[in-house]
Amino acid sequence: MLSRTILLDKQLTFPLCRWSAGILMLLDKNSMRPGQISSSLGTSLEIVRMKLRLLKQAGLVTRDKSGMYLISNSGKELYSSMRNLFLLGLEHKAFYEVLSCKWMKSILLLVSNGGRRWRDIISLLRPISSKVLSEKLQRLESLGLVRRTISYTRPPSVSYWATETGQMLARWLKQYTV
Repeated sequence: MLSRTILLDKQLTFPLCRWSAGILMLLDKNSMRPGQISSSLGTSLEIVRMKLRLLKQAGLVTRDKSGMYLISNSGKELYSSMRNLFLLGLEHKAFYEVLSCKWMKSILLLVSNGGRRWRDIISLLRPISSKVLSEKLQRLESLGLVRRTISYTRPPSVSYWATETGQMLARWLKQYTV
């Protein structure tokens, strides 16, 4: 469950991260050289070249003779599904944060199946620490992907649920990640 891999077909998987998603977003607009991508994303040229190599191996981008990178039809399909999430109200920041954190993705997938109590989440996500779980739940809540409900019983009971936006992102993650 901790994998951050995109499932492109039955045989091919691709490690999707915020940089790869950002590259697809940029290339969907126009073709670019690695240096242009690096400047636009604010990351090192080394990272961009590595991600472009992986994207090319996965068939999501191509490179022309002049050294410009273009998005392939498969890349357009994947980016189109990502863009639909944004059009439906998912913030780019929330999308990239969940992709870049193995715990937030796992937590979101767990709470999208119905409300989960804190102790259930921690037991299902071992070896996550209490501190990290609390931080990630708070961050997911601040991103609008998870909501916390308190039942005033004795002792009080706290459950976490995926919001509508969180449900939408969780469905996308289930469809495209393994």
